[in-house]
Amino acid sequence: MRKLMDNQKTQAETLANAIRQEIVRGVLKPGDRLGMVALQERYETGISPLREALSRLTTLGLVTAEGQRGFRVAQVSATDLMDLMKTMVWVETTALRAAIAHGDRDWEAEIVASAHRLGINDRGQSDARFFDEKWEENHRLFHRSLVAACRAPRLLDYRAHLYENVDRYRRLSAFYERGTRDVDGEHRAIVDAVLRRNASEAATLAEAHLLETTRNLMSNDPETADSVDEQMDRLTAEIAAGQGALSRPLPTAAQAPRAKRGALVTPETGS
Repeated sequence: MRKLMDNQKTQAETLANAIRQEIVRGVLKPGDRLGMVALQERYETGISPLREALSRLTTLGLVTAEGQRGFRVAQVSATDLMDLMKTMVWVETTALRAAIAHGDRDWEAEIVASAHRLGINDRGQSDARFFDEKWEENHRLFHRSLVAACRAPRLLDYRAHLYENVDRYRRLSAFYERGTRDVDGEHRAIVDAVLRRNASEAATLAEAHLLETTRNLMSNDPETADSVDEQMDRLTAEIAAGQGALSRPLPTAAQAPRAKRGALVTPETGS
């Protein structure tokens, strides 16, 4: 029985990865209905591992469950994009600063190696590489290598969760930005700042790298194109406000307000 359960778990992981790739690549489009019968035939699998795979993708935010009506590919929107990028900037820059503080020579060597595999110093590359799965995998590993030394496994797990959703939008953005953006130059600048251990510059460049994708998508969306500057200003202000809150020191026990004698602090009221 245990072997059967392990095998089903492995099938679910394989299925989740296959469906995730098709969602991120745009093969399965936002709002597409994920019919169980059609998916069983498409992936030649049973209903149980398929349901588990879709449940996992629901947790990642790539799929939405519709009660008894099944599953759909999660929609994309400007509101979701801005919230996602704001959160990603906070997580990415926090992890990057920590990695720069703790990273050793091996960490530096892996960054250089991953940048080389990505080809950020190669000249004359075609924009078509952004749609090549090998390049996409190297791109994911490159960005992961930058923050790998942050010494916060839970933060890295959450970052990986966010990255899947960001990557979906980034691939949509690639359709609009071909020939208009020096992505390799952005990558080189981040690597240079990281290897010089300039945490502030590296964080600023990483934030700009993420927000350029946001601006590009919103500039090409008829619903947001006319107000993109205003919305980007608001987004950067909210990011800065959050980063300021994260940088403020926590109060010590002596500074924290004390409850009155006999008062009951409850999770519901907080007082």
